[in-house]
Amino acid sequence: MKTLKFKTHLCDKILGGSKTSTWRLFDDKGLQVGDELEFINKDTGETIGTATITSLYTKTLGTLEDKDWEGHERFESNEEMYGTYRSYYGDKVDEDSEVKILSFTFRSLLRDFSDEPVTFVETSRVKDGVYCDVYRFNDDDSKDLGIVRVSKDCRTPLQRVLKGDKTLEIFQTGQGVLSVTNTDGVKIRHVFPSDTPAEVEIKVGDLVQWEAIEDLVFAETCYPPYEDGRFENLNIEN
Repeated sequence: MKTLKFKTHLCDKILGGSKTSTWRLFDDKGLQVGDELEFINKDTGETIGTATITSLYTKTLGTLEDKDWEGHERFESNEEMYGTYRSYYGDKVDEDSEVKILSFTFRSLLRDFSDEPVTFVETSRVKDGVYCDVYRFNDDDSKDLGIVRVSKDCRTPLQRVLKGDKTLEIFQTGQGVLSVTNTDGVKIRHVFPSDTPAEVEIKVGDLVQWEAIEDLVFAETCYPPYEDGRFENLNIEN
């Protein structure tokens, strides 16, 4: 996954939702529409979330128009703008410098994990409509974190938990249902969002499956960290 770094004050704007666009000069990453990105706080090295590029076009700094600033922080003057980008890229920046203007949809690490620094590991495709962003906790090797994105009308595979000390399923955003069937055959449906706690502990032997009524994001925390054989996929096409 390609990475983009931002100063802390820009991370705050991204997390707050006011920054939905970024400009990149002298692109050495081959950025293009559809790319999945890891966003990193340049000052701390921490991952703040992931994003997808939704649009991208190129202009020169000297030909920017009002529409090019949508979702981007403003500068008080052209001199401030040039000075800012020279601090990033050196004195070669001028009005003729080409800039890639890209818009993105951002996915933060969401609630519950803001005080626990993590490092992005990879994005894995579980099945059509289901993707998992995998992270490790920087200061805690007893667990790991997956942020799972499920598209509307899609389901995660039906899985049986085979091992592990503790597995937590934690609703984040969207709308969906978590179905858990215990070893006695009793099935409980947890509908989210709701007034009940967003965290559900899954036991060894339980069957578990998420279904997205609307686009859904949930977190999965495994103690100890996930390894092959923790889950058995019973019906990956379901």
